[in-house]
Amino acid sequence: MADDRWTMQEDPEASDGAWPAEDEAGAPPLPNVFARAVLVMVSPGKLFAGLAVQPAVVGIMLLSAAVLMAVFAVASPAGAEVLGPALARGLALLSAVAEALLGPVVFTLVTMLLFRVIRRDDATFKQHLAVNAHALFIGAVGAVCTLPLVLSTGDPTQTLSVGSLFFFFPDGFLAKLLSSFGLFDCWAMAVAALGLSALDERRTWRGTLIVLAGLWIVVNVVGVAIGGFFLDFAEGAASAS
Repeated sequence: MADDRWTMQEDPEASDGAWPAEDEAGAPPLPNVFARAVLVMVSPGKLFAGLAVQPAVVGIMLLSAAVLMAVFAVASPAGAEVLGPALARGLALLSAVAEALLGPVVFTLVTMLLFRVIRRDDATFKQHLAVNAHALFIGAVGAVCTLPLVLSTGDPTQTLSVGSLFFFFPDGFLAKLLSSFGLFDCWAMAVAALGLSALDERRTWRGTLIVLAGLWIVVNVVGVAIGGFFLDFAEGAASAS
């Protein structure tokens, strides 16, 4: 039997859009996907209290995909000069779908490893995925907010990052590292930590955020270091030739 809570409309009997006062388990009614998209930004604690009991996933992932596809359709795709506009735009739209649908799953595999396997929390995969899919919707909102900057500069790689706040830093490892932390990604990480901590009463938001942020910092440090190494190697090879 299919789980109706994974669909765009969690209550299949509510054909007129109304929600019951409470479900069979006495949980508060779960808002529709558009209301949840707003709540994750303005009142995530209230939202996650409902998602812990009624973990809905598919609707918010499809909404994220739709928002990202709309943004990528308007912006000039990267690689258009090499691949051609049509192919570059097609790949950009595919990447938008992959980011919206696969991103939460991959992130959930990481959080399950950190919190279910290592930390021995009690939350299920479905609960983790519901929290992460809603938190990562903030990234789609960030893409919309960044769109004017992309359109004005013509550079599809433009983003709003922590490095943008420290524009006066000289070029170097620290500047690149700070630029790797998107402002909306930081927001999404904090919201995800709030939701994941709410799934286990033994955990706090601060402790969960420290674990997530620590791993994120390590990954970005390694990524920037490897990227810098290959860039130096390529420049050295080019100068030698």
